[in-house]
Amino acid sequence: MKKRVSKLAIAGLLVGCLTIGGIPALCGVENKKIYGQIKYRLLLLMVAVVSIIGAFSSTLPGALHFTMENYPYTILSMISYVFAPLAIFMLTSDLVSGEIEQGQIKVILTRPVARYKVLFAKVLSILGYVRTILLTGLIVSSVTSIITSGFTSFSIITVILAYLTNLFPLIAITGIAVLVGVHAKGSLPVVLL
Repeated sequence: MKKRVSKLAIAGLLVGCLTIGGIPALCGVENKKIYGQIKYRLLLLMVAVVSIIGAFSSTLPGALHFTMENYPYTILSMISYVFAPLAIFMLTSDLVSGEIEQGQIKVILTRPVARYKVLFAKVLSILGYVRTILLTGLIVSSVTSIITSGFTSFSIITVILAYLTNLFPLIAITGIAVLVGVHAKGSLPVVLL
């Protein structure tokens, strides 16, 4: 179990963090915190399962039907309106407000690392996880769309650009959530945001 968490943390470190002095190690610690909790692994699995169920339910009579040409965009909408903000607020509540509320941040700040680097590593780790959610949705929805309707159903370049463009509003949401999380007395205001 311990090896698996560290492999996930290393993968998150490679995907989600920039190489700026001292920050990759901090991002590795934050990624271990994220991927060490089962709720965040289950959220990734939920994105994949919802994408698969939605695609194959369209083939059933009397079920909710999605057009497979637009299916990756439908999943993108669901991720950007439901899953990504939920993940951002949960992560901010755990990594920022929760550590401040429980006093764990004091232990981190006793290390010889600047405070802005600690906060920047937390933000990068949150954005790395959100990027992982988007990547999961992109891969699963594109593959299921190709399986159910063939390669001519959509332009993969356009879909990738749509998913990349969706990162910008999620960066803003992350910034607002972290700002509230830093200044809040507890984790409740972040969740209510």
